[in-house]
Amino acid sequence: MSPSPARETPPATDAELPTSDDERRVFLAARRARGIVELEAYAAAGLFPHNHDTGGERIPYLLDRHGRLCAVAYLMVSSIVGNGFSHEAFAKLNDRAIVHHSVDPEPESDEAVAIEERYRPMSTLLQELARLDNHVRVADVKDGPLLRWILTSGFTQTECALIQPGYTYLQCDDCKPGSEQRPESLGKPAAAARELEAADRERIRGHLTRVISGLRAHTDESLALCLEQLREVDPARF
Repeated sequence: MSPSPARETPPATDAELPTSDDERRVFLAARRARGIVELEAYAAAGLFPHNHDTGGERIPYLLDRHGRLCAVAYLMVSSIVGNGFSHEAFAKLNDRAIVHHSVDPEPESDEAVAIEERYRPMSTLLQELARLDNHVRVADVKDGPLLRWILTSGFTQTECALIQPGYTYLQCDDCKPGSEQRPESLGKPAAAARELEAADRERIRGHLTRVISGLRAHTDESLALCLEQLREVDPARF
């Protein structure tokens, strides 16, 4: 997967958050516009988490066992990491840390070391958030780093909850990110899982496409709500 397009706005920090309403609106509008572009890239790439844990209902994941991010976590990480963020490289780094089977460490090039140094802080943060509650619903978040990001993201918490999809259970023990195997080359259970995965990928992509359309249509109202949130809640508290 190619890196995300370069960002026009830097990641938010307490020092960078403007104090006046007019300046804050400009800041939040830029972050919102960039977030929508990122969400479009995320949907097009289709590197979505897998639910290998819970059947019976679709559930959200911040981070799956392959190291892939949900849409909201992706927006959070990509906005903080900055230019050229690669979800594929980030997932690979996470996969080495949380994978459930034994693998030999890969030889590390200078580029790989540089990527790891750049992504490691956010990888560690996401793993910690996942450890606390990997299936957290964004609508229920009341504190912590995720809420702090939401407040300065240019999206309302309600919109972030709409962005967050649930994931269908996939019983496929041998699936790996980026596998080139086709369903017909696998055993029947794995083949069925791959077909279900493909269907779920298209479902999620369609969901995100509809959400993106709504985000574009309601920018003015949402920015007004974002400003109201910032008047009531100081992100530095979290």
